[in-house]
Amino acid sequence: MGDPRGTDRPRPTVELHQLHVDPAHWGTGVGRALHTACLHAWHTAGYARAVLHVQWHNRRARAFYARLGWHLDPGRRPAPDATHLTLTLELPPRPHPAPQGPPAAR
Repeated sequence: MGDPRGTDRPRPTVELHQLHVDPAHWGTGVGRALHTACLHAWHTAGYARAVLHVQWHNRRARAFYARLGWHLDPGRRPAPDATHLTLTLELPPRPHPAPQGPPAAR
């Protein structure tokens, strides 16, 4: 993951370059755990949006990302001969930590 390729993306956008799981481990939660780790890192870094590119014929990956809330990027319509689709995920604002009160008396 890192800054988006090209210069047409606003700074609070991060790009997921690649997320791969060995087929022997598909369906075990490894992909979801990696994605969760990315979300945590993005929140920590202050990103508001994420983008990724997925091959249009990779239905398994597209379904995986759809289950996690990714959708077609409305600003990036694929060309008729495109091999990749651009997906986007709006990241919810980082929750502010709850105020800490004085320790409870025992």
